[in-house]
Amino acid sequence: MEPFDAVGADSSAIQSYLRTNGSGARALVCVWASPLRKDILDCLPSLELVVVACAGYNHIDLSECRRRGILVANVGDVSSEDVADYTVGMLLDVLRKFSAADRYVRGGVWPRPGEFPLGSSWSPSLLRCLWQIPASCQQNAHGAELNQHASAALQESLWPSCGLQPSAAGCLRTVLLVRGSLQLDVAAWTAWVAGQPPIPPLQQPHYMRGKRIGIVGLGSIGTFVANRLIPFGCTIAYNSRQKKSSVSFPYYANVYDLALDSDILILCCSLTDQTHHIIDKKVLTALGKDGYVINVGRGALINENELVQSLVEGEIGGAGLDVFEYEPNISKELFGLDNVVLSPHRAAFTPQSFKAVEDIVVANLEAFFSNKPLITPIRLE
Repeated sequence: MEPFDAVGADSSAIQSYLRTNGSGARALVCVWASPLRKDILDCLPSLELVVVACAGYNHIDLSECRRRGILVANVGDVSSEDVADYTVGMLLDVLRKFSAADRYVRGGVWPRPGEFPLGSSWSPSLLRCLWQIPASCQQNAHGAELNQHASAALQESLWPSCGLQPSAAGCLRTVLLVRGSLQLDVAAWTAWVAGQPPIPPLQQPHYMRGKRIGIVGLGSIGTFVANRLIPFGCTIAYNSRQKKSSVSFPYYANVYDLALDSDILILCCSLTDQTHHIIDKKVLTALGKDGYVINVGRGALINENELVQSLVEGEIGGAGLDVFEYEPNISKELFGLDNVVLSPHRAAFTPQSFKAVEDIVVANLEAFFSNKPLITPIRLE
């Protein structure tokens, strides 16, 4: 087939190209999350095999492939250990605030009065108030720092009205530095904050040891994650499509009950009709104010709007998100929360993983054209 750059091309141009050049194609490699639906399959009448160059395959119309007798393969578990490493790293970051500490130092805040908070100690509701400073409280001025007068006024009048200790002033200065060129009408902002919902107590430090981990999807990735967390002293429980006789971890038939008995939920399952929005407001409420969610599966496993609401309102402790429901578009409310770690869908991205993916894709193609069984077939039943 002649090369075709599909980046930026509309679906009609892609279909036209495939009808002209792909009528005899027997195998198709799907890179990234390019959707493969009936309209594309209609353009490939000779297609017998689809190889997905990633572990997930929710973007492939499996029902239509099954109807047409098309085989489907993915890359199996070749990236699972890299994803598991990333998952544990993201969890540690959420709990111990590596990324927030990095921003604190790079922002030049460390030499100023006030120490970086221990663990997760910035209230989500406080950050909400800071990030949503209304225009009526902003002054037309340049400069990123509060002046001494404003800082003193805030420390004397604002903190008591918010139920905060004066030591939290360092947190405020840090957030204002992040906000950029902004000065406040202190009196107006103090009055505005007084009308907002009460700010909950600052969170206590969090650590890994002894945490109750609930894994949603104890497949290859979930198992590797569990094995990495056990040495931290964590206890493991899981939810999957069915109970696994090969493991001794407690099994929960539904995610709600798992959340009730967990400090942290880690999502490693595939996205299907059954798992779409498996994490919703009810599950997040069951997880509780000190609970955390880590998602390295697919964005739509979580109802993102309800997650954002729970985070902003301080109804859960925090989240680590490598995937998003509408990626690359992300809810802007997440940007102002230091109890959230964000990552651009990169958990599996290492040079070793790329090489392993390349090898398994080629191996599946070679097996198919040699009339041998596929290396990593997907069951279409």
